[in-house]
Parts: sequence; structure tokens; C-alpha cells
Amino acid sequence: MRKLIALFAVSMIVLSSCQSKPAEDAASQPAAETTNQTAEQQAAQPQQSAAPAGQDQNAVDKAIIEKYVADNGLKGKYTDSGIFYVIEKEGKGANPTVDNFVEVHYKGTLLDGNKFDSSYDRNQPAQFPLRGVVPGWQQGIPLFKEGGKGTIIIPSSLAYGPMGRPPVIPQNAVLRFDIELLKVMAAPAQK
Repeated sequence: MRKLIALFAVSMIVLSSCQSKPAEDAASQPAAETTNQTAEQQAAQPQQSAAPAGQDQNAVDKAIIEKYVADNGLKGKYTDSGIFYVIEKEGKGANPTVDNFVEVHYKGTLLDGNKFDSSYDRNQPAQFPLRGVVPGWQQGIPLFKEGGKGTIIIPSSLAYGPMGRPPVIPQNAVLRFDIELLKVMAAPAQK
């Protein structure tokens, strides 16, 4: 039953992402769950807004990530695309490629700490094709080896961008994911 519920949640995310993504990228994604907050509480939370006119959103995201990293004393590395990552535990298996399916446990939060999704809360790791998730995951998850554990902080342009994922992910939100890469699997053969 849990698998059916998880599959349904992932399917709903996929269907909603078809509006802003090309069809080949609209495979399953980690599901976004609502938090136990009222609409008033959600509206009162600070929302990351679009870059001021004439300012590049990537530059805004970079500054936000750098401040968050400094304020939280995180030690890690940056990718060329702006993802900040910390490897807490080095895995012993293979690094996935975008062509693999992966099994992960994860918790997704906004930088203010508000959780929007968690496979831990469902007590079930998520499995999905890496090609079918947001670009930040396509680039961030392969930084880990199977069995690895850590954090990725992804700029809004590699997450849900100016569309966000209302009501739980505001537009232009930088996202933090604490992940465990449990398994790297070959994609199923196409019929």
C-alpha cells in the first residue's frame, strides 16, 4: 500500500511538472509533501523572490547559498553550476550517471528549515530514474557513490525556478537535500 501511495504521489508531481518541462524530462521526481501548517502560517514565512530587475537570478542564488554556507559553518565544495555539496560519508559503490535508476533516502528543506518532502517520513526510500528529476539532482546525486551520504544545496535554476511548487516551494527557492544514496541500478530494458 505504501508503494502505491508513493507511486501516486510521484505520478502527481510528474504530471504537474509537464507544464514547465519538456516531455523527456517529465519522469518521476521526489514527491513534495505539504507540511502541517495552515495557509496563514505558510503565507507568513519568508519567501525567496525573483531577482530585482536587471539582476541575474543565478547571482542572487549564489549569494544566498554562500551566506547560508557561511552562517551554518558548512565545509564542502561547489560545482561549476553552483551546487554546493558536502559528502558526510564516502560510499564504496559506483557513482550513478543520468542513465541510472537510483534508490535514495532524502529530506528536502527550504533554507529556512521548513521541510517540504522526506522519504524518511514515509519510512520508504524513493526509487526513480535520475534522468527524470530536477537538474540539481541529475548533477548532484552523481557526486555521491552508492552507500554515500551528504547534503546538496541547489540553486533555484536547477530546482523549480520561477514557477516554484506552490504551496510548499516558493518561486526561485534555493533547496537543501540531505541524501543517502542507497542503490544505483541500471535502467530497465525498453520493450
